[in-house]
Amino acid sequence: MTYATWKDIKERSKTDEEKEQEKKEQFVQQNKTVVNKNNSNAPGNTPPNPVIEIQSIDHKIKLIANTHLCIVDVWAEWCGPCKKATPEFLKLAKEIIASYPELRIVFAKEEVKEVKEGYNITEESARRKLCRRVNGVPTFQIYVNGKFYDDEVGAGVQSGLKPKILKAFEKLNEEIQQAINKK
Repeated sequence: MTYATWKDIKERSKTDEEKEQEKKEQFVQQNKTVVNKNNSNAPGNTPPNPVIEIQSIDHKIKLIANTHLCIVDVWAEWCGPCKKATPEFLKLAKEIIASYPELRIVFAKEEVKEVKEGYNITEESARRKLCRRVNGVPTFQIYVNGKFYDDEVGAGVQSGLKPKILKAFEKLNEEIQQAINKK
């Protein structure tokens, strides 16, 4: 027979609000240090190609869940504007990652595998219904703290995507401030 310890009893008696508060405090603690273990986000240490190729939906979910900011370029091999946007996307990735070394930021590319019902969607995302519908390519999806924030359809990386990323930073800052203020 095993007996419950005081710690077990205390853990069970916590309200949902207290558990949520603990999660937020952990989030704040994680944000105080660079979590990228290989420190590739350190100033002057931007990798030559900071854009990650998404291999599967599980890979995408992990990227989104484990970053402060995740920008996904949904593209297609046959898409001319996608090819035109790629160098701009790479340049923006290097700029943003170098500017915010203390945050976990990921830029990724996800190739469209098929077309269903008139919508361009990735095969696995469609099957699992985990990602937002993509109405055209290229589409740039922005995720803040594991949640969908916004998207930009079209090849306007500097004119359309960059301002939305800067707004996403404002949202991220708000969430951090709210978590700190609730302490």
